[in-house]
Amino acid sequence: MKPRTYSIFPLLFVLSAAGMMGGCSTRYVQFKGDSSDKDALTQSLAPEVSYRIETAQWVPAPTCIAVLPMTATKADKGKLELVRRGLYAHLAPKGYRLLEMHRVDDWLARQSAENRQNRAALGKDLQCGHVLETDVITFEKGFFAIFSKVKLGAKARLIRASDGALLWQAEHTAELQDGGLPISPIGAASGVFSAGRNLADEQTYRVVDDLSRRLLNTLPDTSPSTSTVATPDKPLPPDWKTDLDGWITSKPEIDREAALHELTRQSEPNAVQQEALFRRLTAQYDKPRYWNEWAQARLERNDAAGALELIQQIKNRAQPETDYLAARVFLKLGRFEEADAHIIAAIAKVGENAEYYEFLANISLRRGLAERARAALEKVIRIDATRPYPWYNLAVMDFNAGQYSAALDGFATAVRRYIDRGQLTRAERIIQELDELRPHLSATTITEKQASLQAILKAAQTATPPTQPIQPTARSLP
Repeated sequence: MKPRTYSIFPLLFVLSAAGMMGGCSTRYVQFKGDSSDKDALTQSLAPEVSYRIETAQWVPAPTCIAVLPMTATKADKGKLELVRRGLYAHLAPKGYRLLEMHRVDDWLARQSAENRQNRAALGKDLQCGHVLETDVITFEKGFFAIFSKVKLGAKARLIRASDGALLWQAEHTAELQDGGLPISPIGAASGVFSAGRNLADEQTYRVVDDLSRRLLNTLPDTSPSTSTVATPDKPLPPDWKTDLDGWITSKPEIDREAALHELTRQSEPNAVQQEALFRRLTAQYDKPRYWNEWAQARLERNDAAGALELIQQIKNRAQPETDYLAARVFLKLGRFEEADAHIIAAIAKVGENAEYYEFLANISLRRGLAERARAALEKVIRIDATRPYPWYNLAVMDFNAGQYSAALDGFATAVRRYIDRGQLTRAERIIQELDELRPHLSATTITEKQASLQAILKAAQTATPPTQPIQPTARSLP
């Protein structure tokens, strides 16, 4: 019997609805309520940045800021530190003296649990008058087979250490989305690869960068009573548009590169302005990462040919990120063999990188090399068996090859991996989709598998996970 193509049409609504939410530019909205009402800040919807500046508290103006460790309700320690470093990096161009994070951490490590909350003692001991406190309120990685989303939200507060006075507060939730509509069994798997890449480290770094930059766009550079204050209404001096040379030379020489680089990352420049800024940045500071960022900006504007032109001008291509970017550009241009060559080069430079092997699987499918794609996916599992999407993709391939028992095992493992990551909605949907296997396997087998997975899902939904860790389904890997 000819195997049926695995159905993913119930998921298309998710993609179309998500597509309607994309493409919005960031809006900055001043919080008008009582500054003590912390809940009121949460009422704005992304991509808004809600903020409030307590002008009366900026006398005297801050000169030193200590960026404290993050707090969160749901986020692992590594992600918290990533957000903290992102905020620290985006504070640097604003002119404050920043206390080194290791000095803050060392001071906290020497304190009792009670004294760690003593801002006044921290400020006095470290001779730094203000602290930046941040709560990570949202960190989600959603994956829906052909559509994915990385979502990160935080509240930040600048506080005077001596008396706890609030000078500034802001809240924002940043999001990245990816995915594509499948038109064939191979297309379905390819869409999964596209969505899966959105959940890798590169995308986490991007959403952290977006969150940090947008939050700190609302933090003044100096006292709000001065004429040079940077606010969302005037985030940068206005003359950069008409006199870029004058704008650059007005900065201290040591800060010019960072200031020009930061300007390329603002949401304000349009495409023409962004091109001019990148042209100046790469002319003055010929660094591969700036060329890569320029090419990435063009690629995001769907100018793949223009992105390729920039990549070809990079003199030092030793970084694997350049080859990976080139592979993505060639994929966009439909030049699959060249994309293949560049992803192989990137893998040769970086070694075992799950994201790069997922891209290799994508390219292999586009070229009709199903066995090579399977080998690449199995390599991803050897690198990191906790990732759900390679298990899901392999199950799709098994299904379309008529290997229904293997497909059932693969889908079940994917469900467990999604549950492990807290992506319960996706796990529940796959459990329901196991009905597609009923024409090919016994009804009892499918029903029992669905019941066992539902039990694990229910335990996770009631915050009582299984006592034993869930192991990946056994698969013979080459």
